[in-house]
Amino acid sequence: MKLAVIGYPIHHSLSPLMHQVELDALGIQGNYTRIEIHPNDFTEKVTKLLDSDITGFNVTLPFKEKIIPYLDDVDSSARVIGAVNTVVKEQGKWIGYNTDGEGYVRGLLHDFSSLELPQSKVLIIGAGGAARGIIYSLLQSGVQKNHLDIMNRSLKNAQKLCEEFSLPTENSYSLKDQCTLQYDIVIQTSSVGLKKEETPLRAFRIQQDAIVSDIIYNPSKTAFLKIAEEQGAMIQNGLNMFVFQGALAFEKWTSHKPNISRMRDTVLGALNLD
Repeated sequence: MKLAVIGYPIHHSLSPLMHQVELDALGIQGNYTRIEIHPNDFTEKVTKLLDSDITGFNVTLPFKEKIIPYLDDVDSSARVIGAVNTVVKEQGKWIGYNTDGEGYVRGLLHDFSSLELPQSKVLIIGAGGAARGIIYSLLQSGVQKNHLDIMNRSLKNAQKLCEEFSLPTENSYSLKDQCTLQYDIVIQTSSVGLKKEETPLRAFRIQQDAIVSDIIYNPSKTAFLKIAEEQGAMIQNGLNMFVFQGALAFEKWTSHKPNISRMRDTVLGALNLD
């Protein structure tokens, strides 16, 4: 079995370590490697990859959308999300999936098992590919459309995302907006979480015991999460999303359920996080 992750740059990816440990632990003969593809060489390199004896691969930035025309088909969720992060060879055809959103939701419920998503008021910060995947999976998990808001630097992009997922357009906000809304769950999917001076937390109130998560896992506690914790929120970084999306991909390639705890410990060990 030959597996890989493609992207640019790709040297920082911990996917090979996480998946290789699991392959070895389950006695599955195979290897998982990094394949760096320069954007200018994408057509040539990805065509060669699809013609090779590779079993499947992950797709990371900046190719999650670009890969789609090269595949034989994509599943319904990836089609709606408009991005693919997992590619599987099924009966001689290359099929694209997106496990990011489902990975996020599974990781959220893993940490907060008593959480009732259908009753939760949720704010998504960001309007990119990660936000799209998470929005799709939250709606699939029962979050009500009128309880899901989107905040983004560009109000236009937030409004566009609302329209695509049939959310009320008034559920969109700019980072510059000053609103008095309160949320049960706040999910940060953009780069602003890394910079204290750009934190959007000033734009709304965090209620006590609200869940605030950032899909970034390195550093383990972004400026966004530090401020949220100071305001009394329960916080979560992106480690669980990374592990659970990887576990879903692993299962699609191998038909084996991986050990989530082992995968998580492997990543934690590599990052030296606690």
